[in-house]
Amino acid sequence: MLTLALSAYFAAMLMVAGFTKLNDPAYFAVTLRATRLLPAQSISLASKAISFVEILLAAILISGVFPTIGATINLALFAGFLVFKLFVIYRNLPAGCGCFGYAYQTKIDSVDIAVSAILAALAAVYLWLVIWTEPVNVAVHVAAFTLFLAVGCAMLWRILQRRNPKMSFKPQ
Repeated sequence: MLTLALSAYFAAMLMVAGFTKLNDPAYFAVTLRATRLLPAQSISLASKAISFVEILLAAILISGVFPTIGATINLALFAGFLVFKLFVIYRNLPAGCGCFGYAYQTKIDSVDIAVSAILAALAAVYLWLVIWTEPVNVAVHVAAFTLFLAVGCAMLWRILQRRNPKMSFKPQ
């Protein structure tokens, strides 16, 4: 059950992070530009691609499809987030992390580094559990994935409504 709990935790975190960045890719692009890690011409594409990768990985984690590959990518992603934050601190850059887009704006500090280190360690534990413990029942994964799809579709619908108010079901 710990494997399923960690799967759900990482999937929820990645889904929310992906959708909040997708909601305002321009804000995330400004964050990426401030880090000076990517060439200027790739910032717009990267700000959108990272959102989709997070949402796709969330779907892979919660569905139980390719569990070892999903857990390995999850570990690489969260270790990469930690390295990114350490880089920003080391270079004394004014950039925040942009982890949750415009929804949660924060500068990177020692507490953020500690949280990222804990998340990377949890991702390593999750990978270990996926490799060495019995797989979770398929029916449980199907139920969790159905819930994931429902919440994801609701979030996407809300984003689309904000971008195009005509999509609302309000009486005229």
